[in-house]
Amino acid sequence: MDFGSFESDRLPPTIEVVFNLFGRNKARSNLRPARGPGETVRPKDLEFLMGWVRNRPFVEAFIEPETLVNEMSVVLVDETGMFVRRRIGGPKGIDVIIKKLNIPVYDVEETGYPQRMRERIEYERILRKREEQKARRAKFERGEHPEF
Repeated sequence: MDFGSFESDRLPPTIEVVFNLFGRNKARSNLRPARGPGETVRPKDLEFLMGWVRNRPFVEAFIEPETLVNEMSVVLVDETGMFVRRRIGGPKGIDVIIKKLNIPVYDVEETGYPQRMRERIEYERILRKREEQKARRAKFERGEHPEF
């Protein structure tokens, strides 16, 4: 039987090579975490954070890690549990936060969020639910029954 000009030192390609089933020898993904220009805090965000700290007593900062979707961010929490979140770009932003804000800074992955912040979130959730119930009751009393 003649198989044409098949060279004995070259083997035919395998299924994995032809179809690249397992993604080998594929260029690495160019997915990178989203980062701000210069990988540091944007001036507008820094100005906002400085103003927020100035108007509140006992503020702490919690650094959130970057993900593929979000860049590194900081959460500022005051004594009542009110909080605000802003992007800080990357690791260089942590240094800027420490120098400019002059407040305690923690890594949220190690310390977690403070209890007062979680209680505040729960409190606001309860208030939203109450408002929704009031609105539904008012609609019901006006005779605006939902269609079933």
